[in-house]
Amino acid sequence: MLTCMLVLALQPGADPVSTMTTAELRALAEEHADADRLVEAGETYLLIARRPDVRPRDELFEAHSNFDSAFIASGASKQLCRALQIAERVVGEGKFDHDEQRKFWVEILQDDLARLAEDATKKKAANCRFDAAGRRRQLVALIADDDPPQQIQVKVPESTRSMTDSPPPPRSRRYRGHTTAGAVFTGLGIGFLGVFAGALAVRVDQVQAIHKQAAVVEAQGRQPTASEDGWVAHREAIVRGMQPVMISAAVAGGACLTTGVVLLATRRARRLAVRPFGGIREAGLLLQGRF
Repeated sequence: MLTCMLVLALQPGADPVSTMTTAELRALAEEHADADRLVEAGETYLLIARRPDVRPRDELFEAHSNFDSAFIASGASKQLCRALQIAERVVGEGKFDHDEQRKFWVEILQDDLARLAEDATKKKAANCRFDAAGRRRQLVALIADDDPPQQIQVKVPESTRSMTDSPPPPRSRRYRGHTTAGAVFTGLGIGFLGVFAGALAVRVDQVQAIHKQAAVVEAQGRQPTASEDGWVAHREAIVRGMQPVMISAAVAGGACLTTGVVLLATRRARRLAVRPFGGIREAGLLLQGRF
């Protein structure tokens, strides 16, 4: 009996991850993502995608998003390479529910390739798909630094094979849409700030004119006439009227400009959406995302 107990005690324990339920794994992945451990979150979603009780492509999308976010946060091209491999896997498998789903994943693949080409050119350093000049290179497996290089083959449908040839593929519709929207909001923000500057200049001119008139009357040692009082009252009304214009223009300009900058900065992210709101009395930004 003692011998049996010793044998059981010396046996290696089961992998704790393999004993976790799908719900527990998903909670673990979300915990990693919330703590900005994006690579660990991506790895966990890849494990979930192997479970029989899930929709694999939903989990692969989550894994791709986390590796993508890890690349944006760290600038490490190997994380974008991992995201690209997921997109290539999904596109290579095919069997989409509808054509829009296929187009969605093809756009993701195109975007990943375009950013890897841009990253290689910008850093002047080769990555898993492009050389230091941004030219297409042979597919190389992602391996540890001390391992020998290994050639791999990735099956890509004929419809998407042109994406992997030089020159780098064009930007996706999502990237172009974010760029256009960012430029529009940035332009609107600059325009509103121009209105604010103009209103401020008018207000300053009117206030200075009132002060000059008061100085003239004071220097002459007399009381202002009725016409002078009317003239001052008219300019004070203009100054008061400029106040809400200045506030509205400043708030709207700041909101639009911030929206434009955020859209341009997050045009590669897939979890964040920015929507401005406002009016004469209030304005601001509404951030929407998947959490």
